[in-house]
Amino acid sequence: MFGPLIRFLGATDDDDDGVRRKQQQIQALGAYLGRVQLATASRRRVVESVRQVAEVVVWSDRRSPALLDAVLAAALPQSLLRLLTDARITPDHPIAAAVTVQVLQTLGIVLDGATSTRFIDALLGTNDFVNRLITAPVDLRSDEVLAYYAALLKALALRLTPANIHLFIRQEPQAFPLFAAAAALFDHEDSMVRVAVRAVTLS
Repeated sequence: MFGPLIRFLGATDDDDDGVRRKQQQIQALGAYLGRVQLATASRRRVVESVRQVAEVVVWSDRRSPALLDAVLAAALPQSLLRLLTDARITPDHPIAAAVTVQVLQTLGIVLDGATSTRFIDALLGTNDFVNRLITAPVDLRSDEVLAYYAALLKALALRLTPANIHLFIRQEPQAFPLFAAAAALFDHEDSMVRVAVRAVTLS
């Protein structure tokens, strides 16, 4: 689902100036996304900033893997997770749906596109990120949101390994949110959703 976008985002210059620009971009995104409030924010700026997170992660993964640490240090994934929650709190706000879709798409691109296992495991394991993401209160009544959410579940399942399965298990109370989320959509009327969630249950 995200392949063409990943190839496009990774195909940019890799000179020293490019690395510096990306580092500055990561810092700027961290500062903005860490404080933005959807109730008063510009739809265009929020959506574009979220989109740029996918860009900097894929670029860094391909061109300068050391910058992936800067992505984590800037708490960009946590900021995206906060935006999902904020969008659900204000579902009738004009930008809520657009932000939700862009966050889900961006995280799907990151999971599909990043080749650094160390980065992915650090991402998923930070503050129970993976399970907080799976259980984030997104509005699945929207067909577009549902499609990206199902694709995200599939992308997460493809990252599941014997070495990192502990990141997907909640101890208190004990639960496996990825499987529970997929099971809840197992007999959904949309065939694409069913295909995605069945891939999760078979992983």
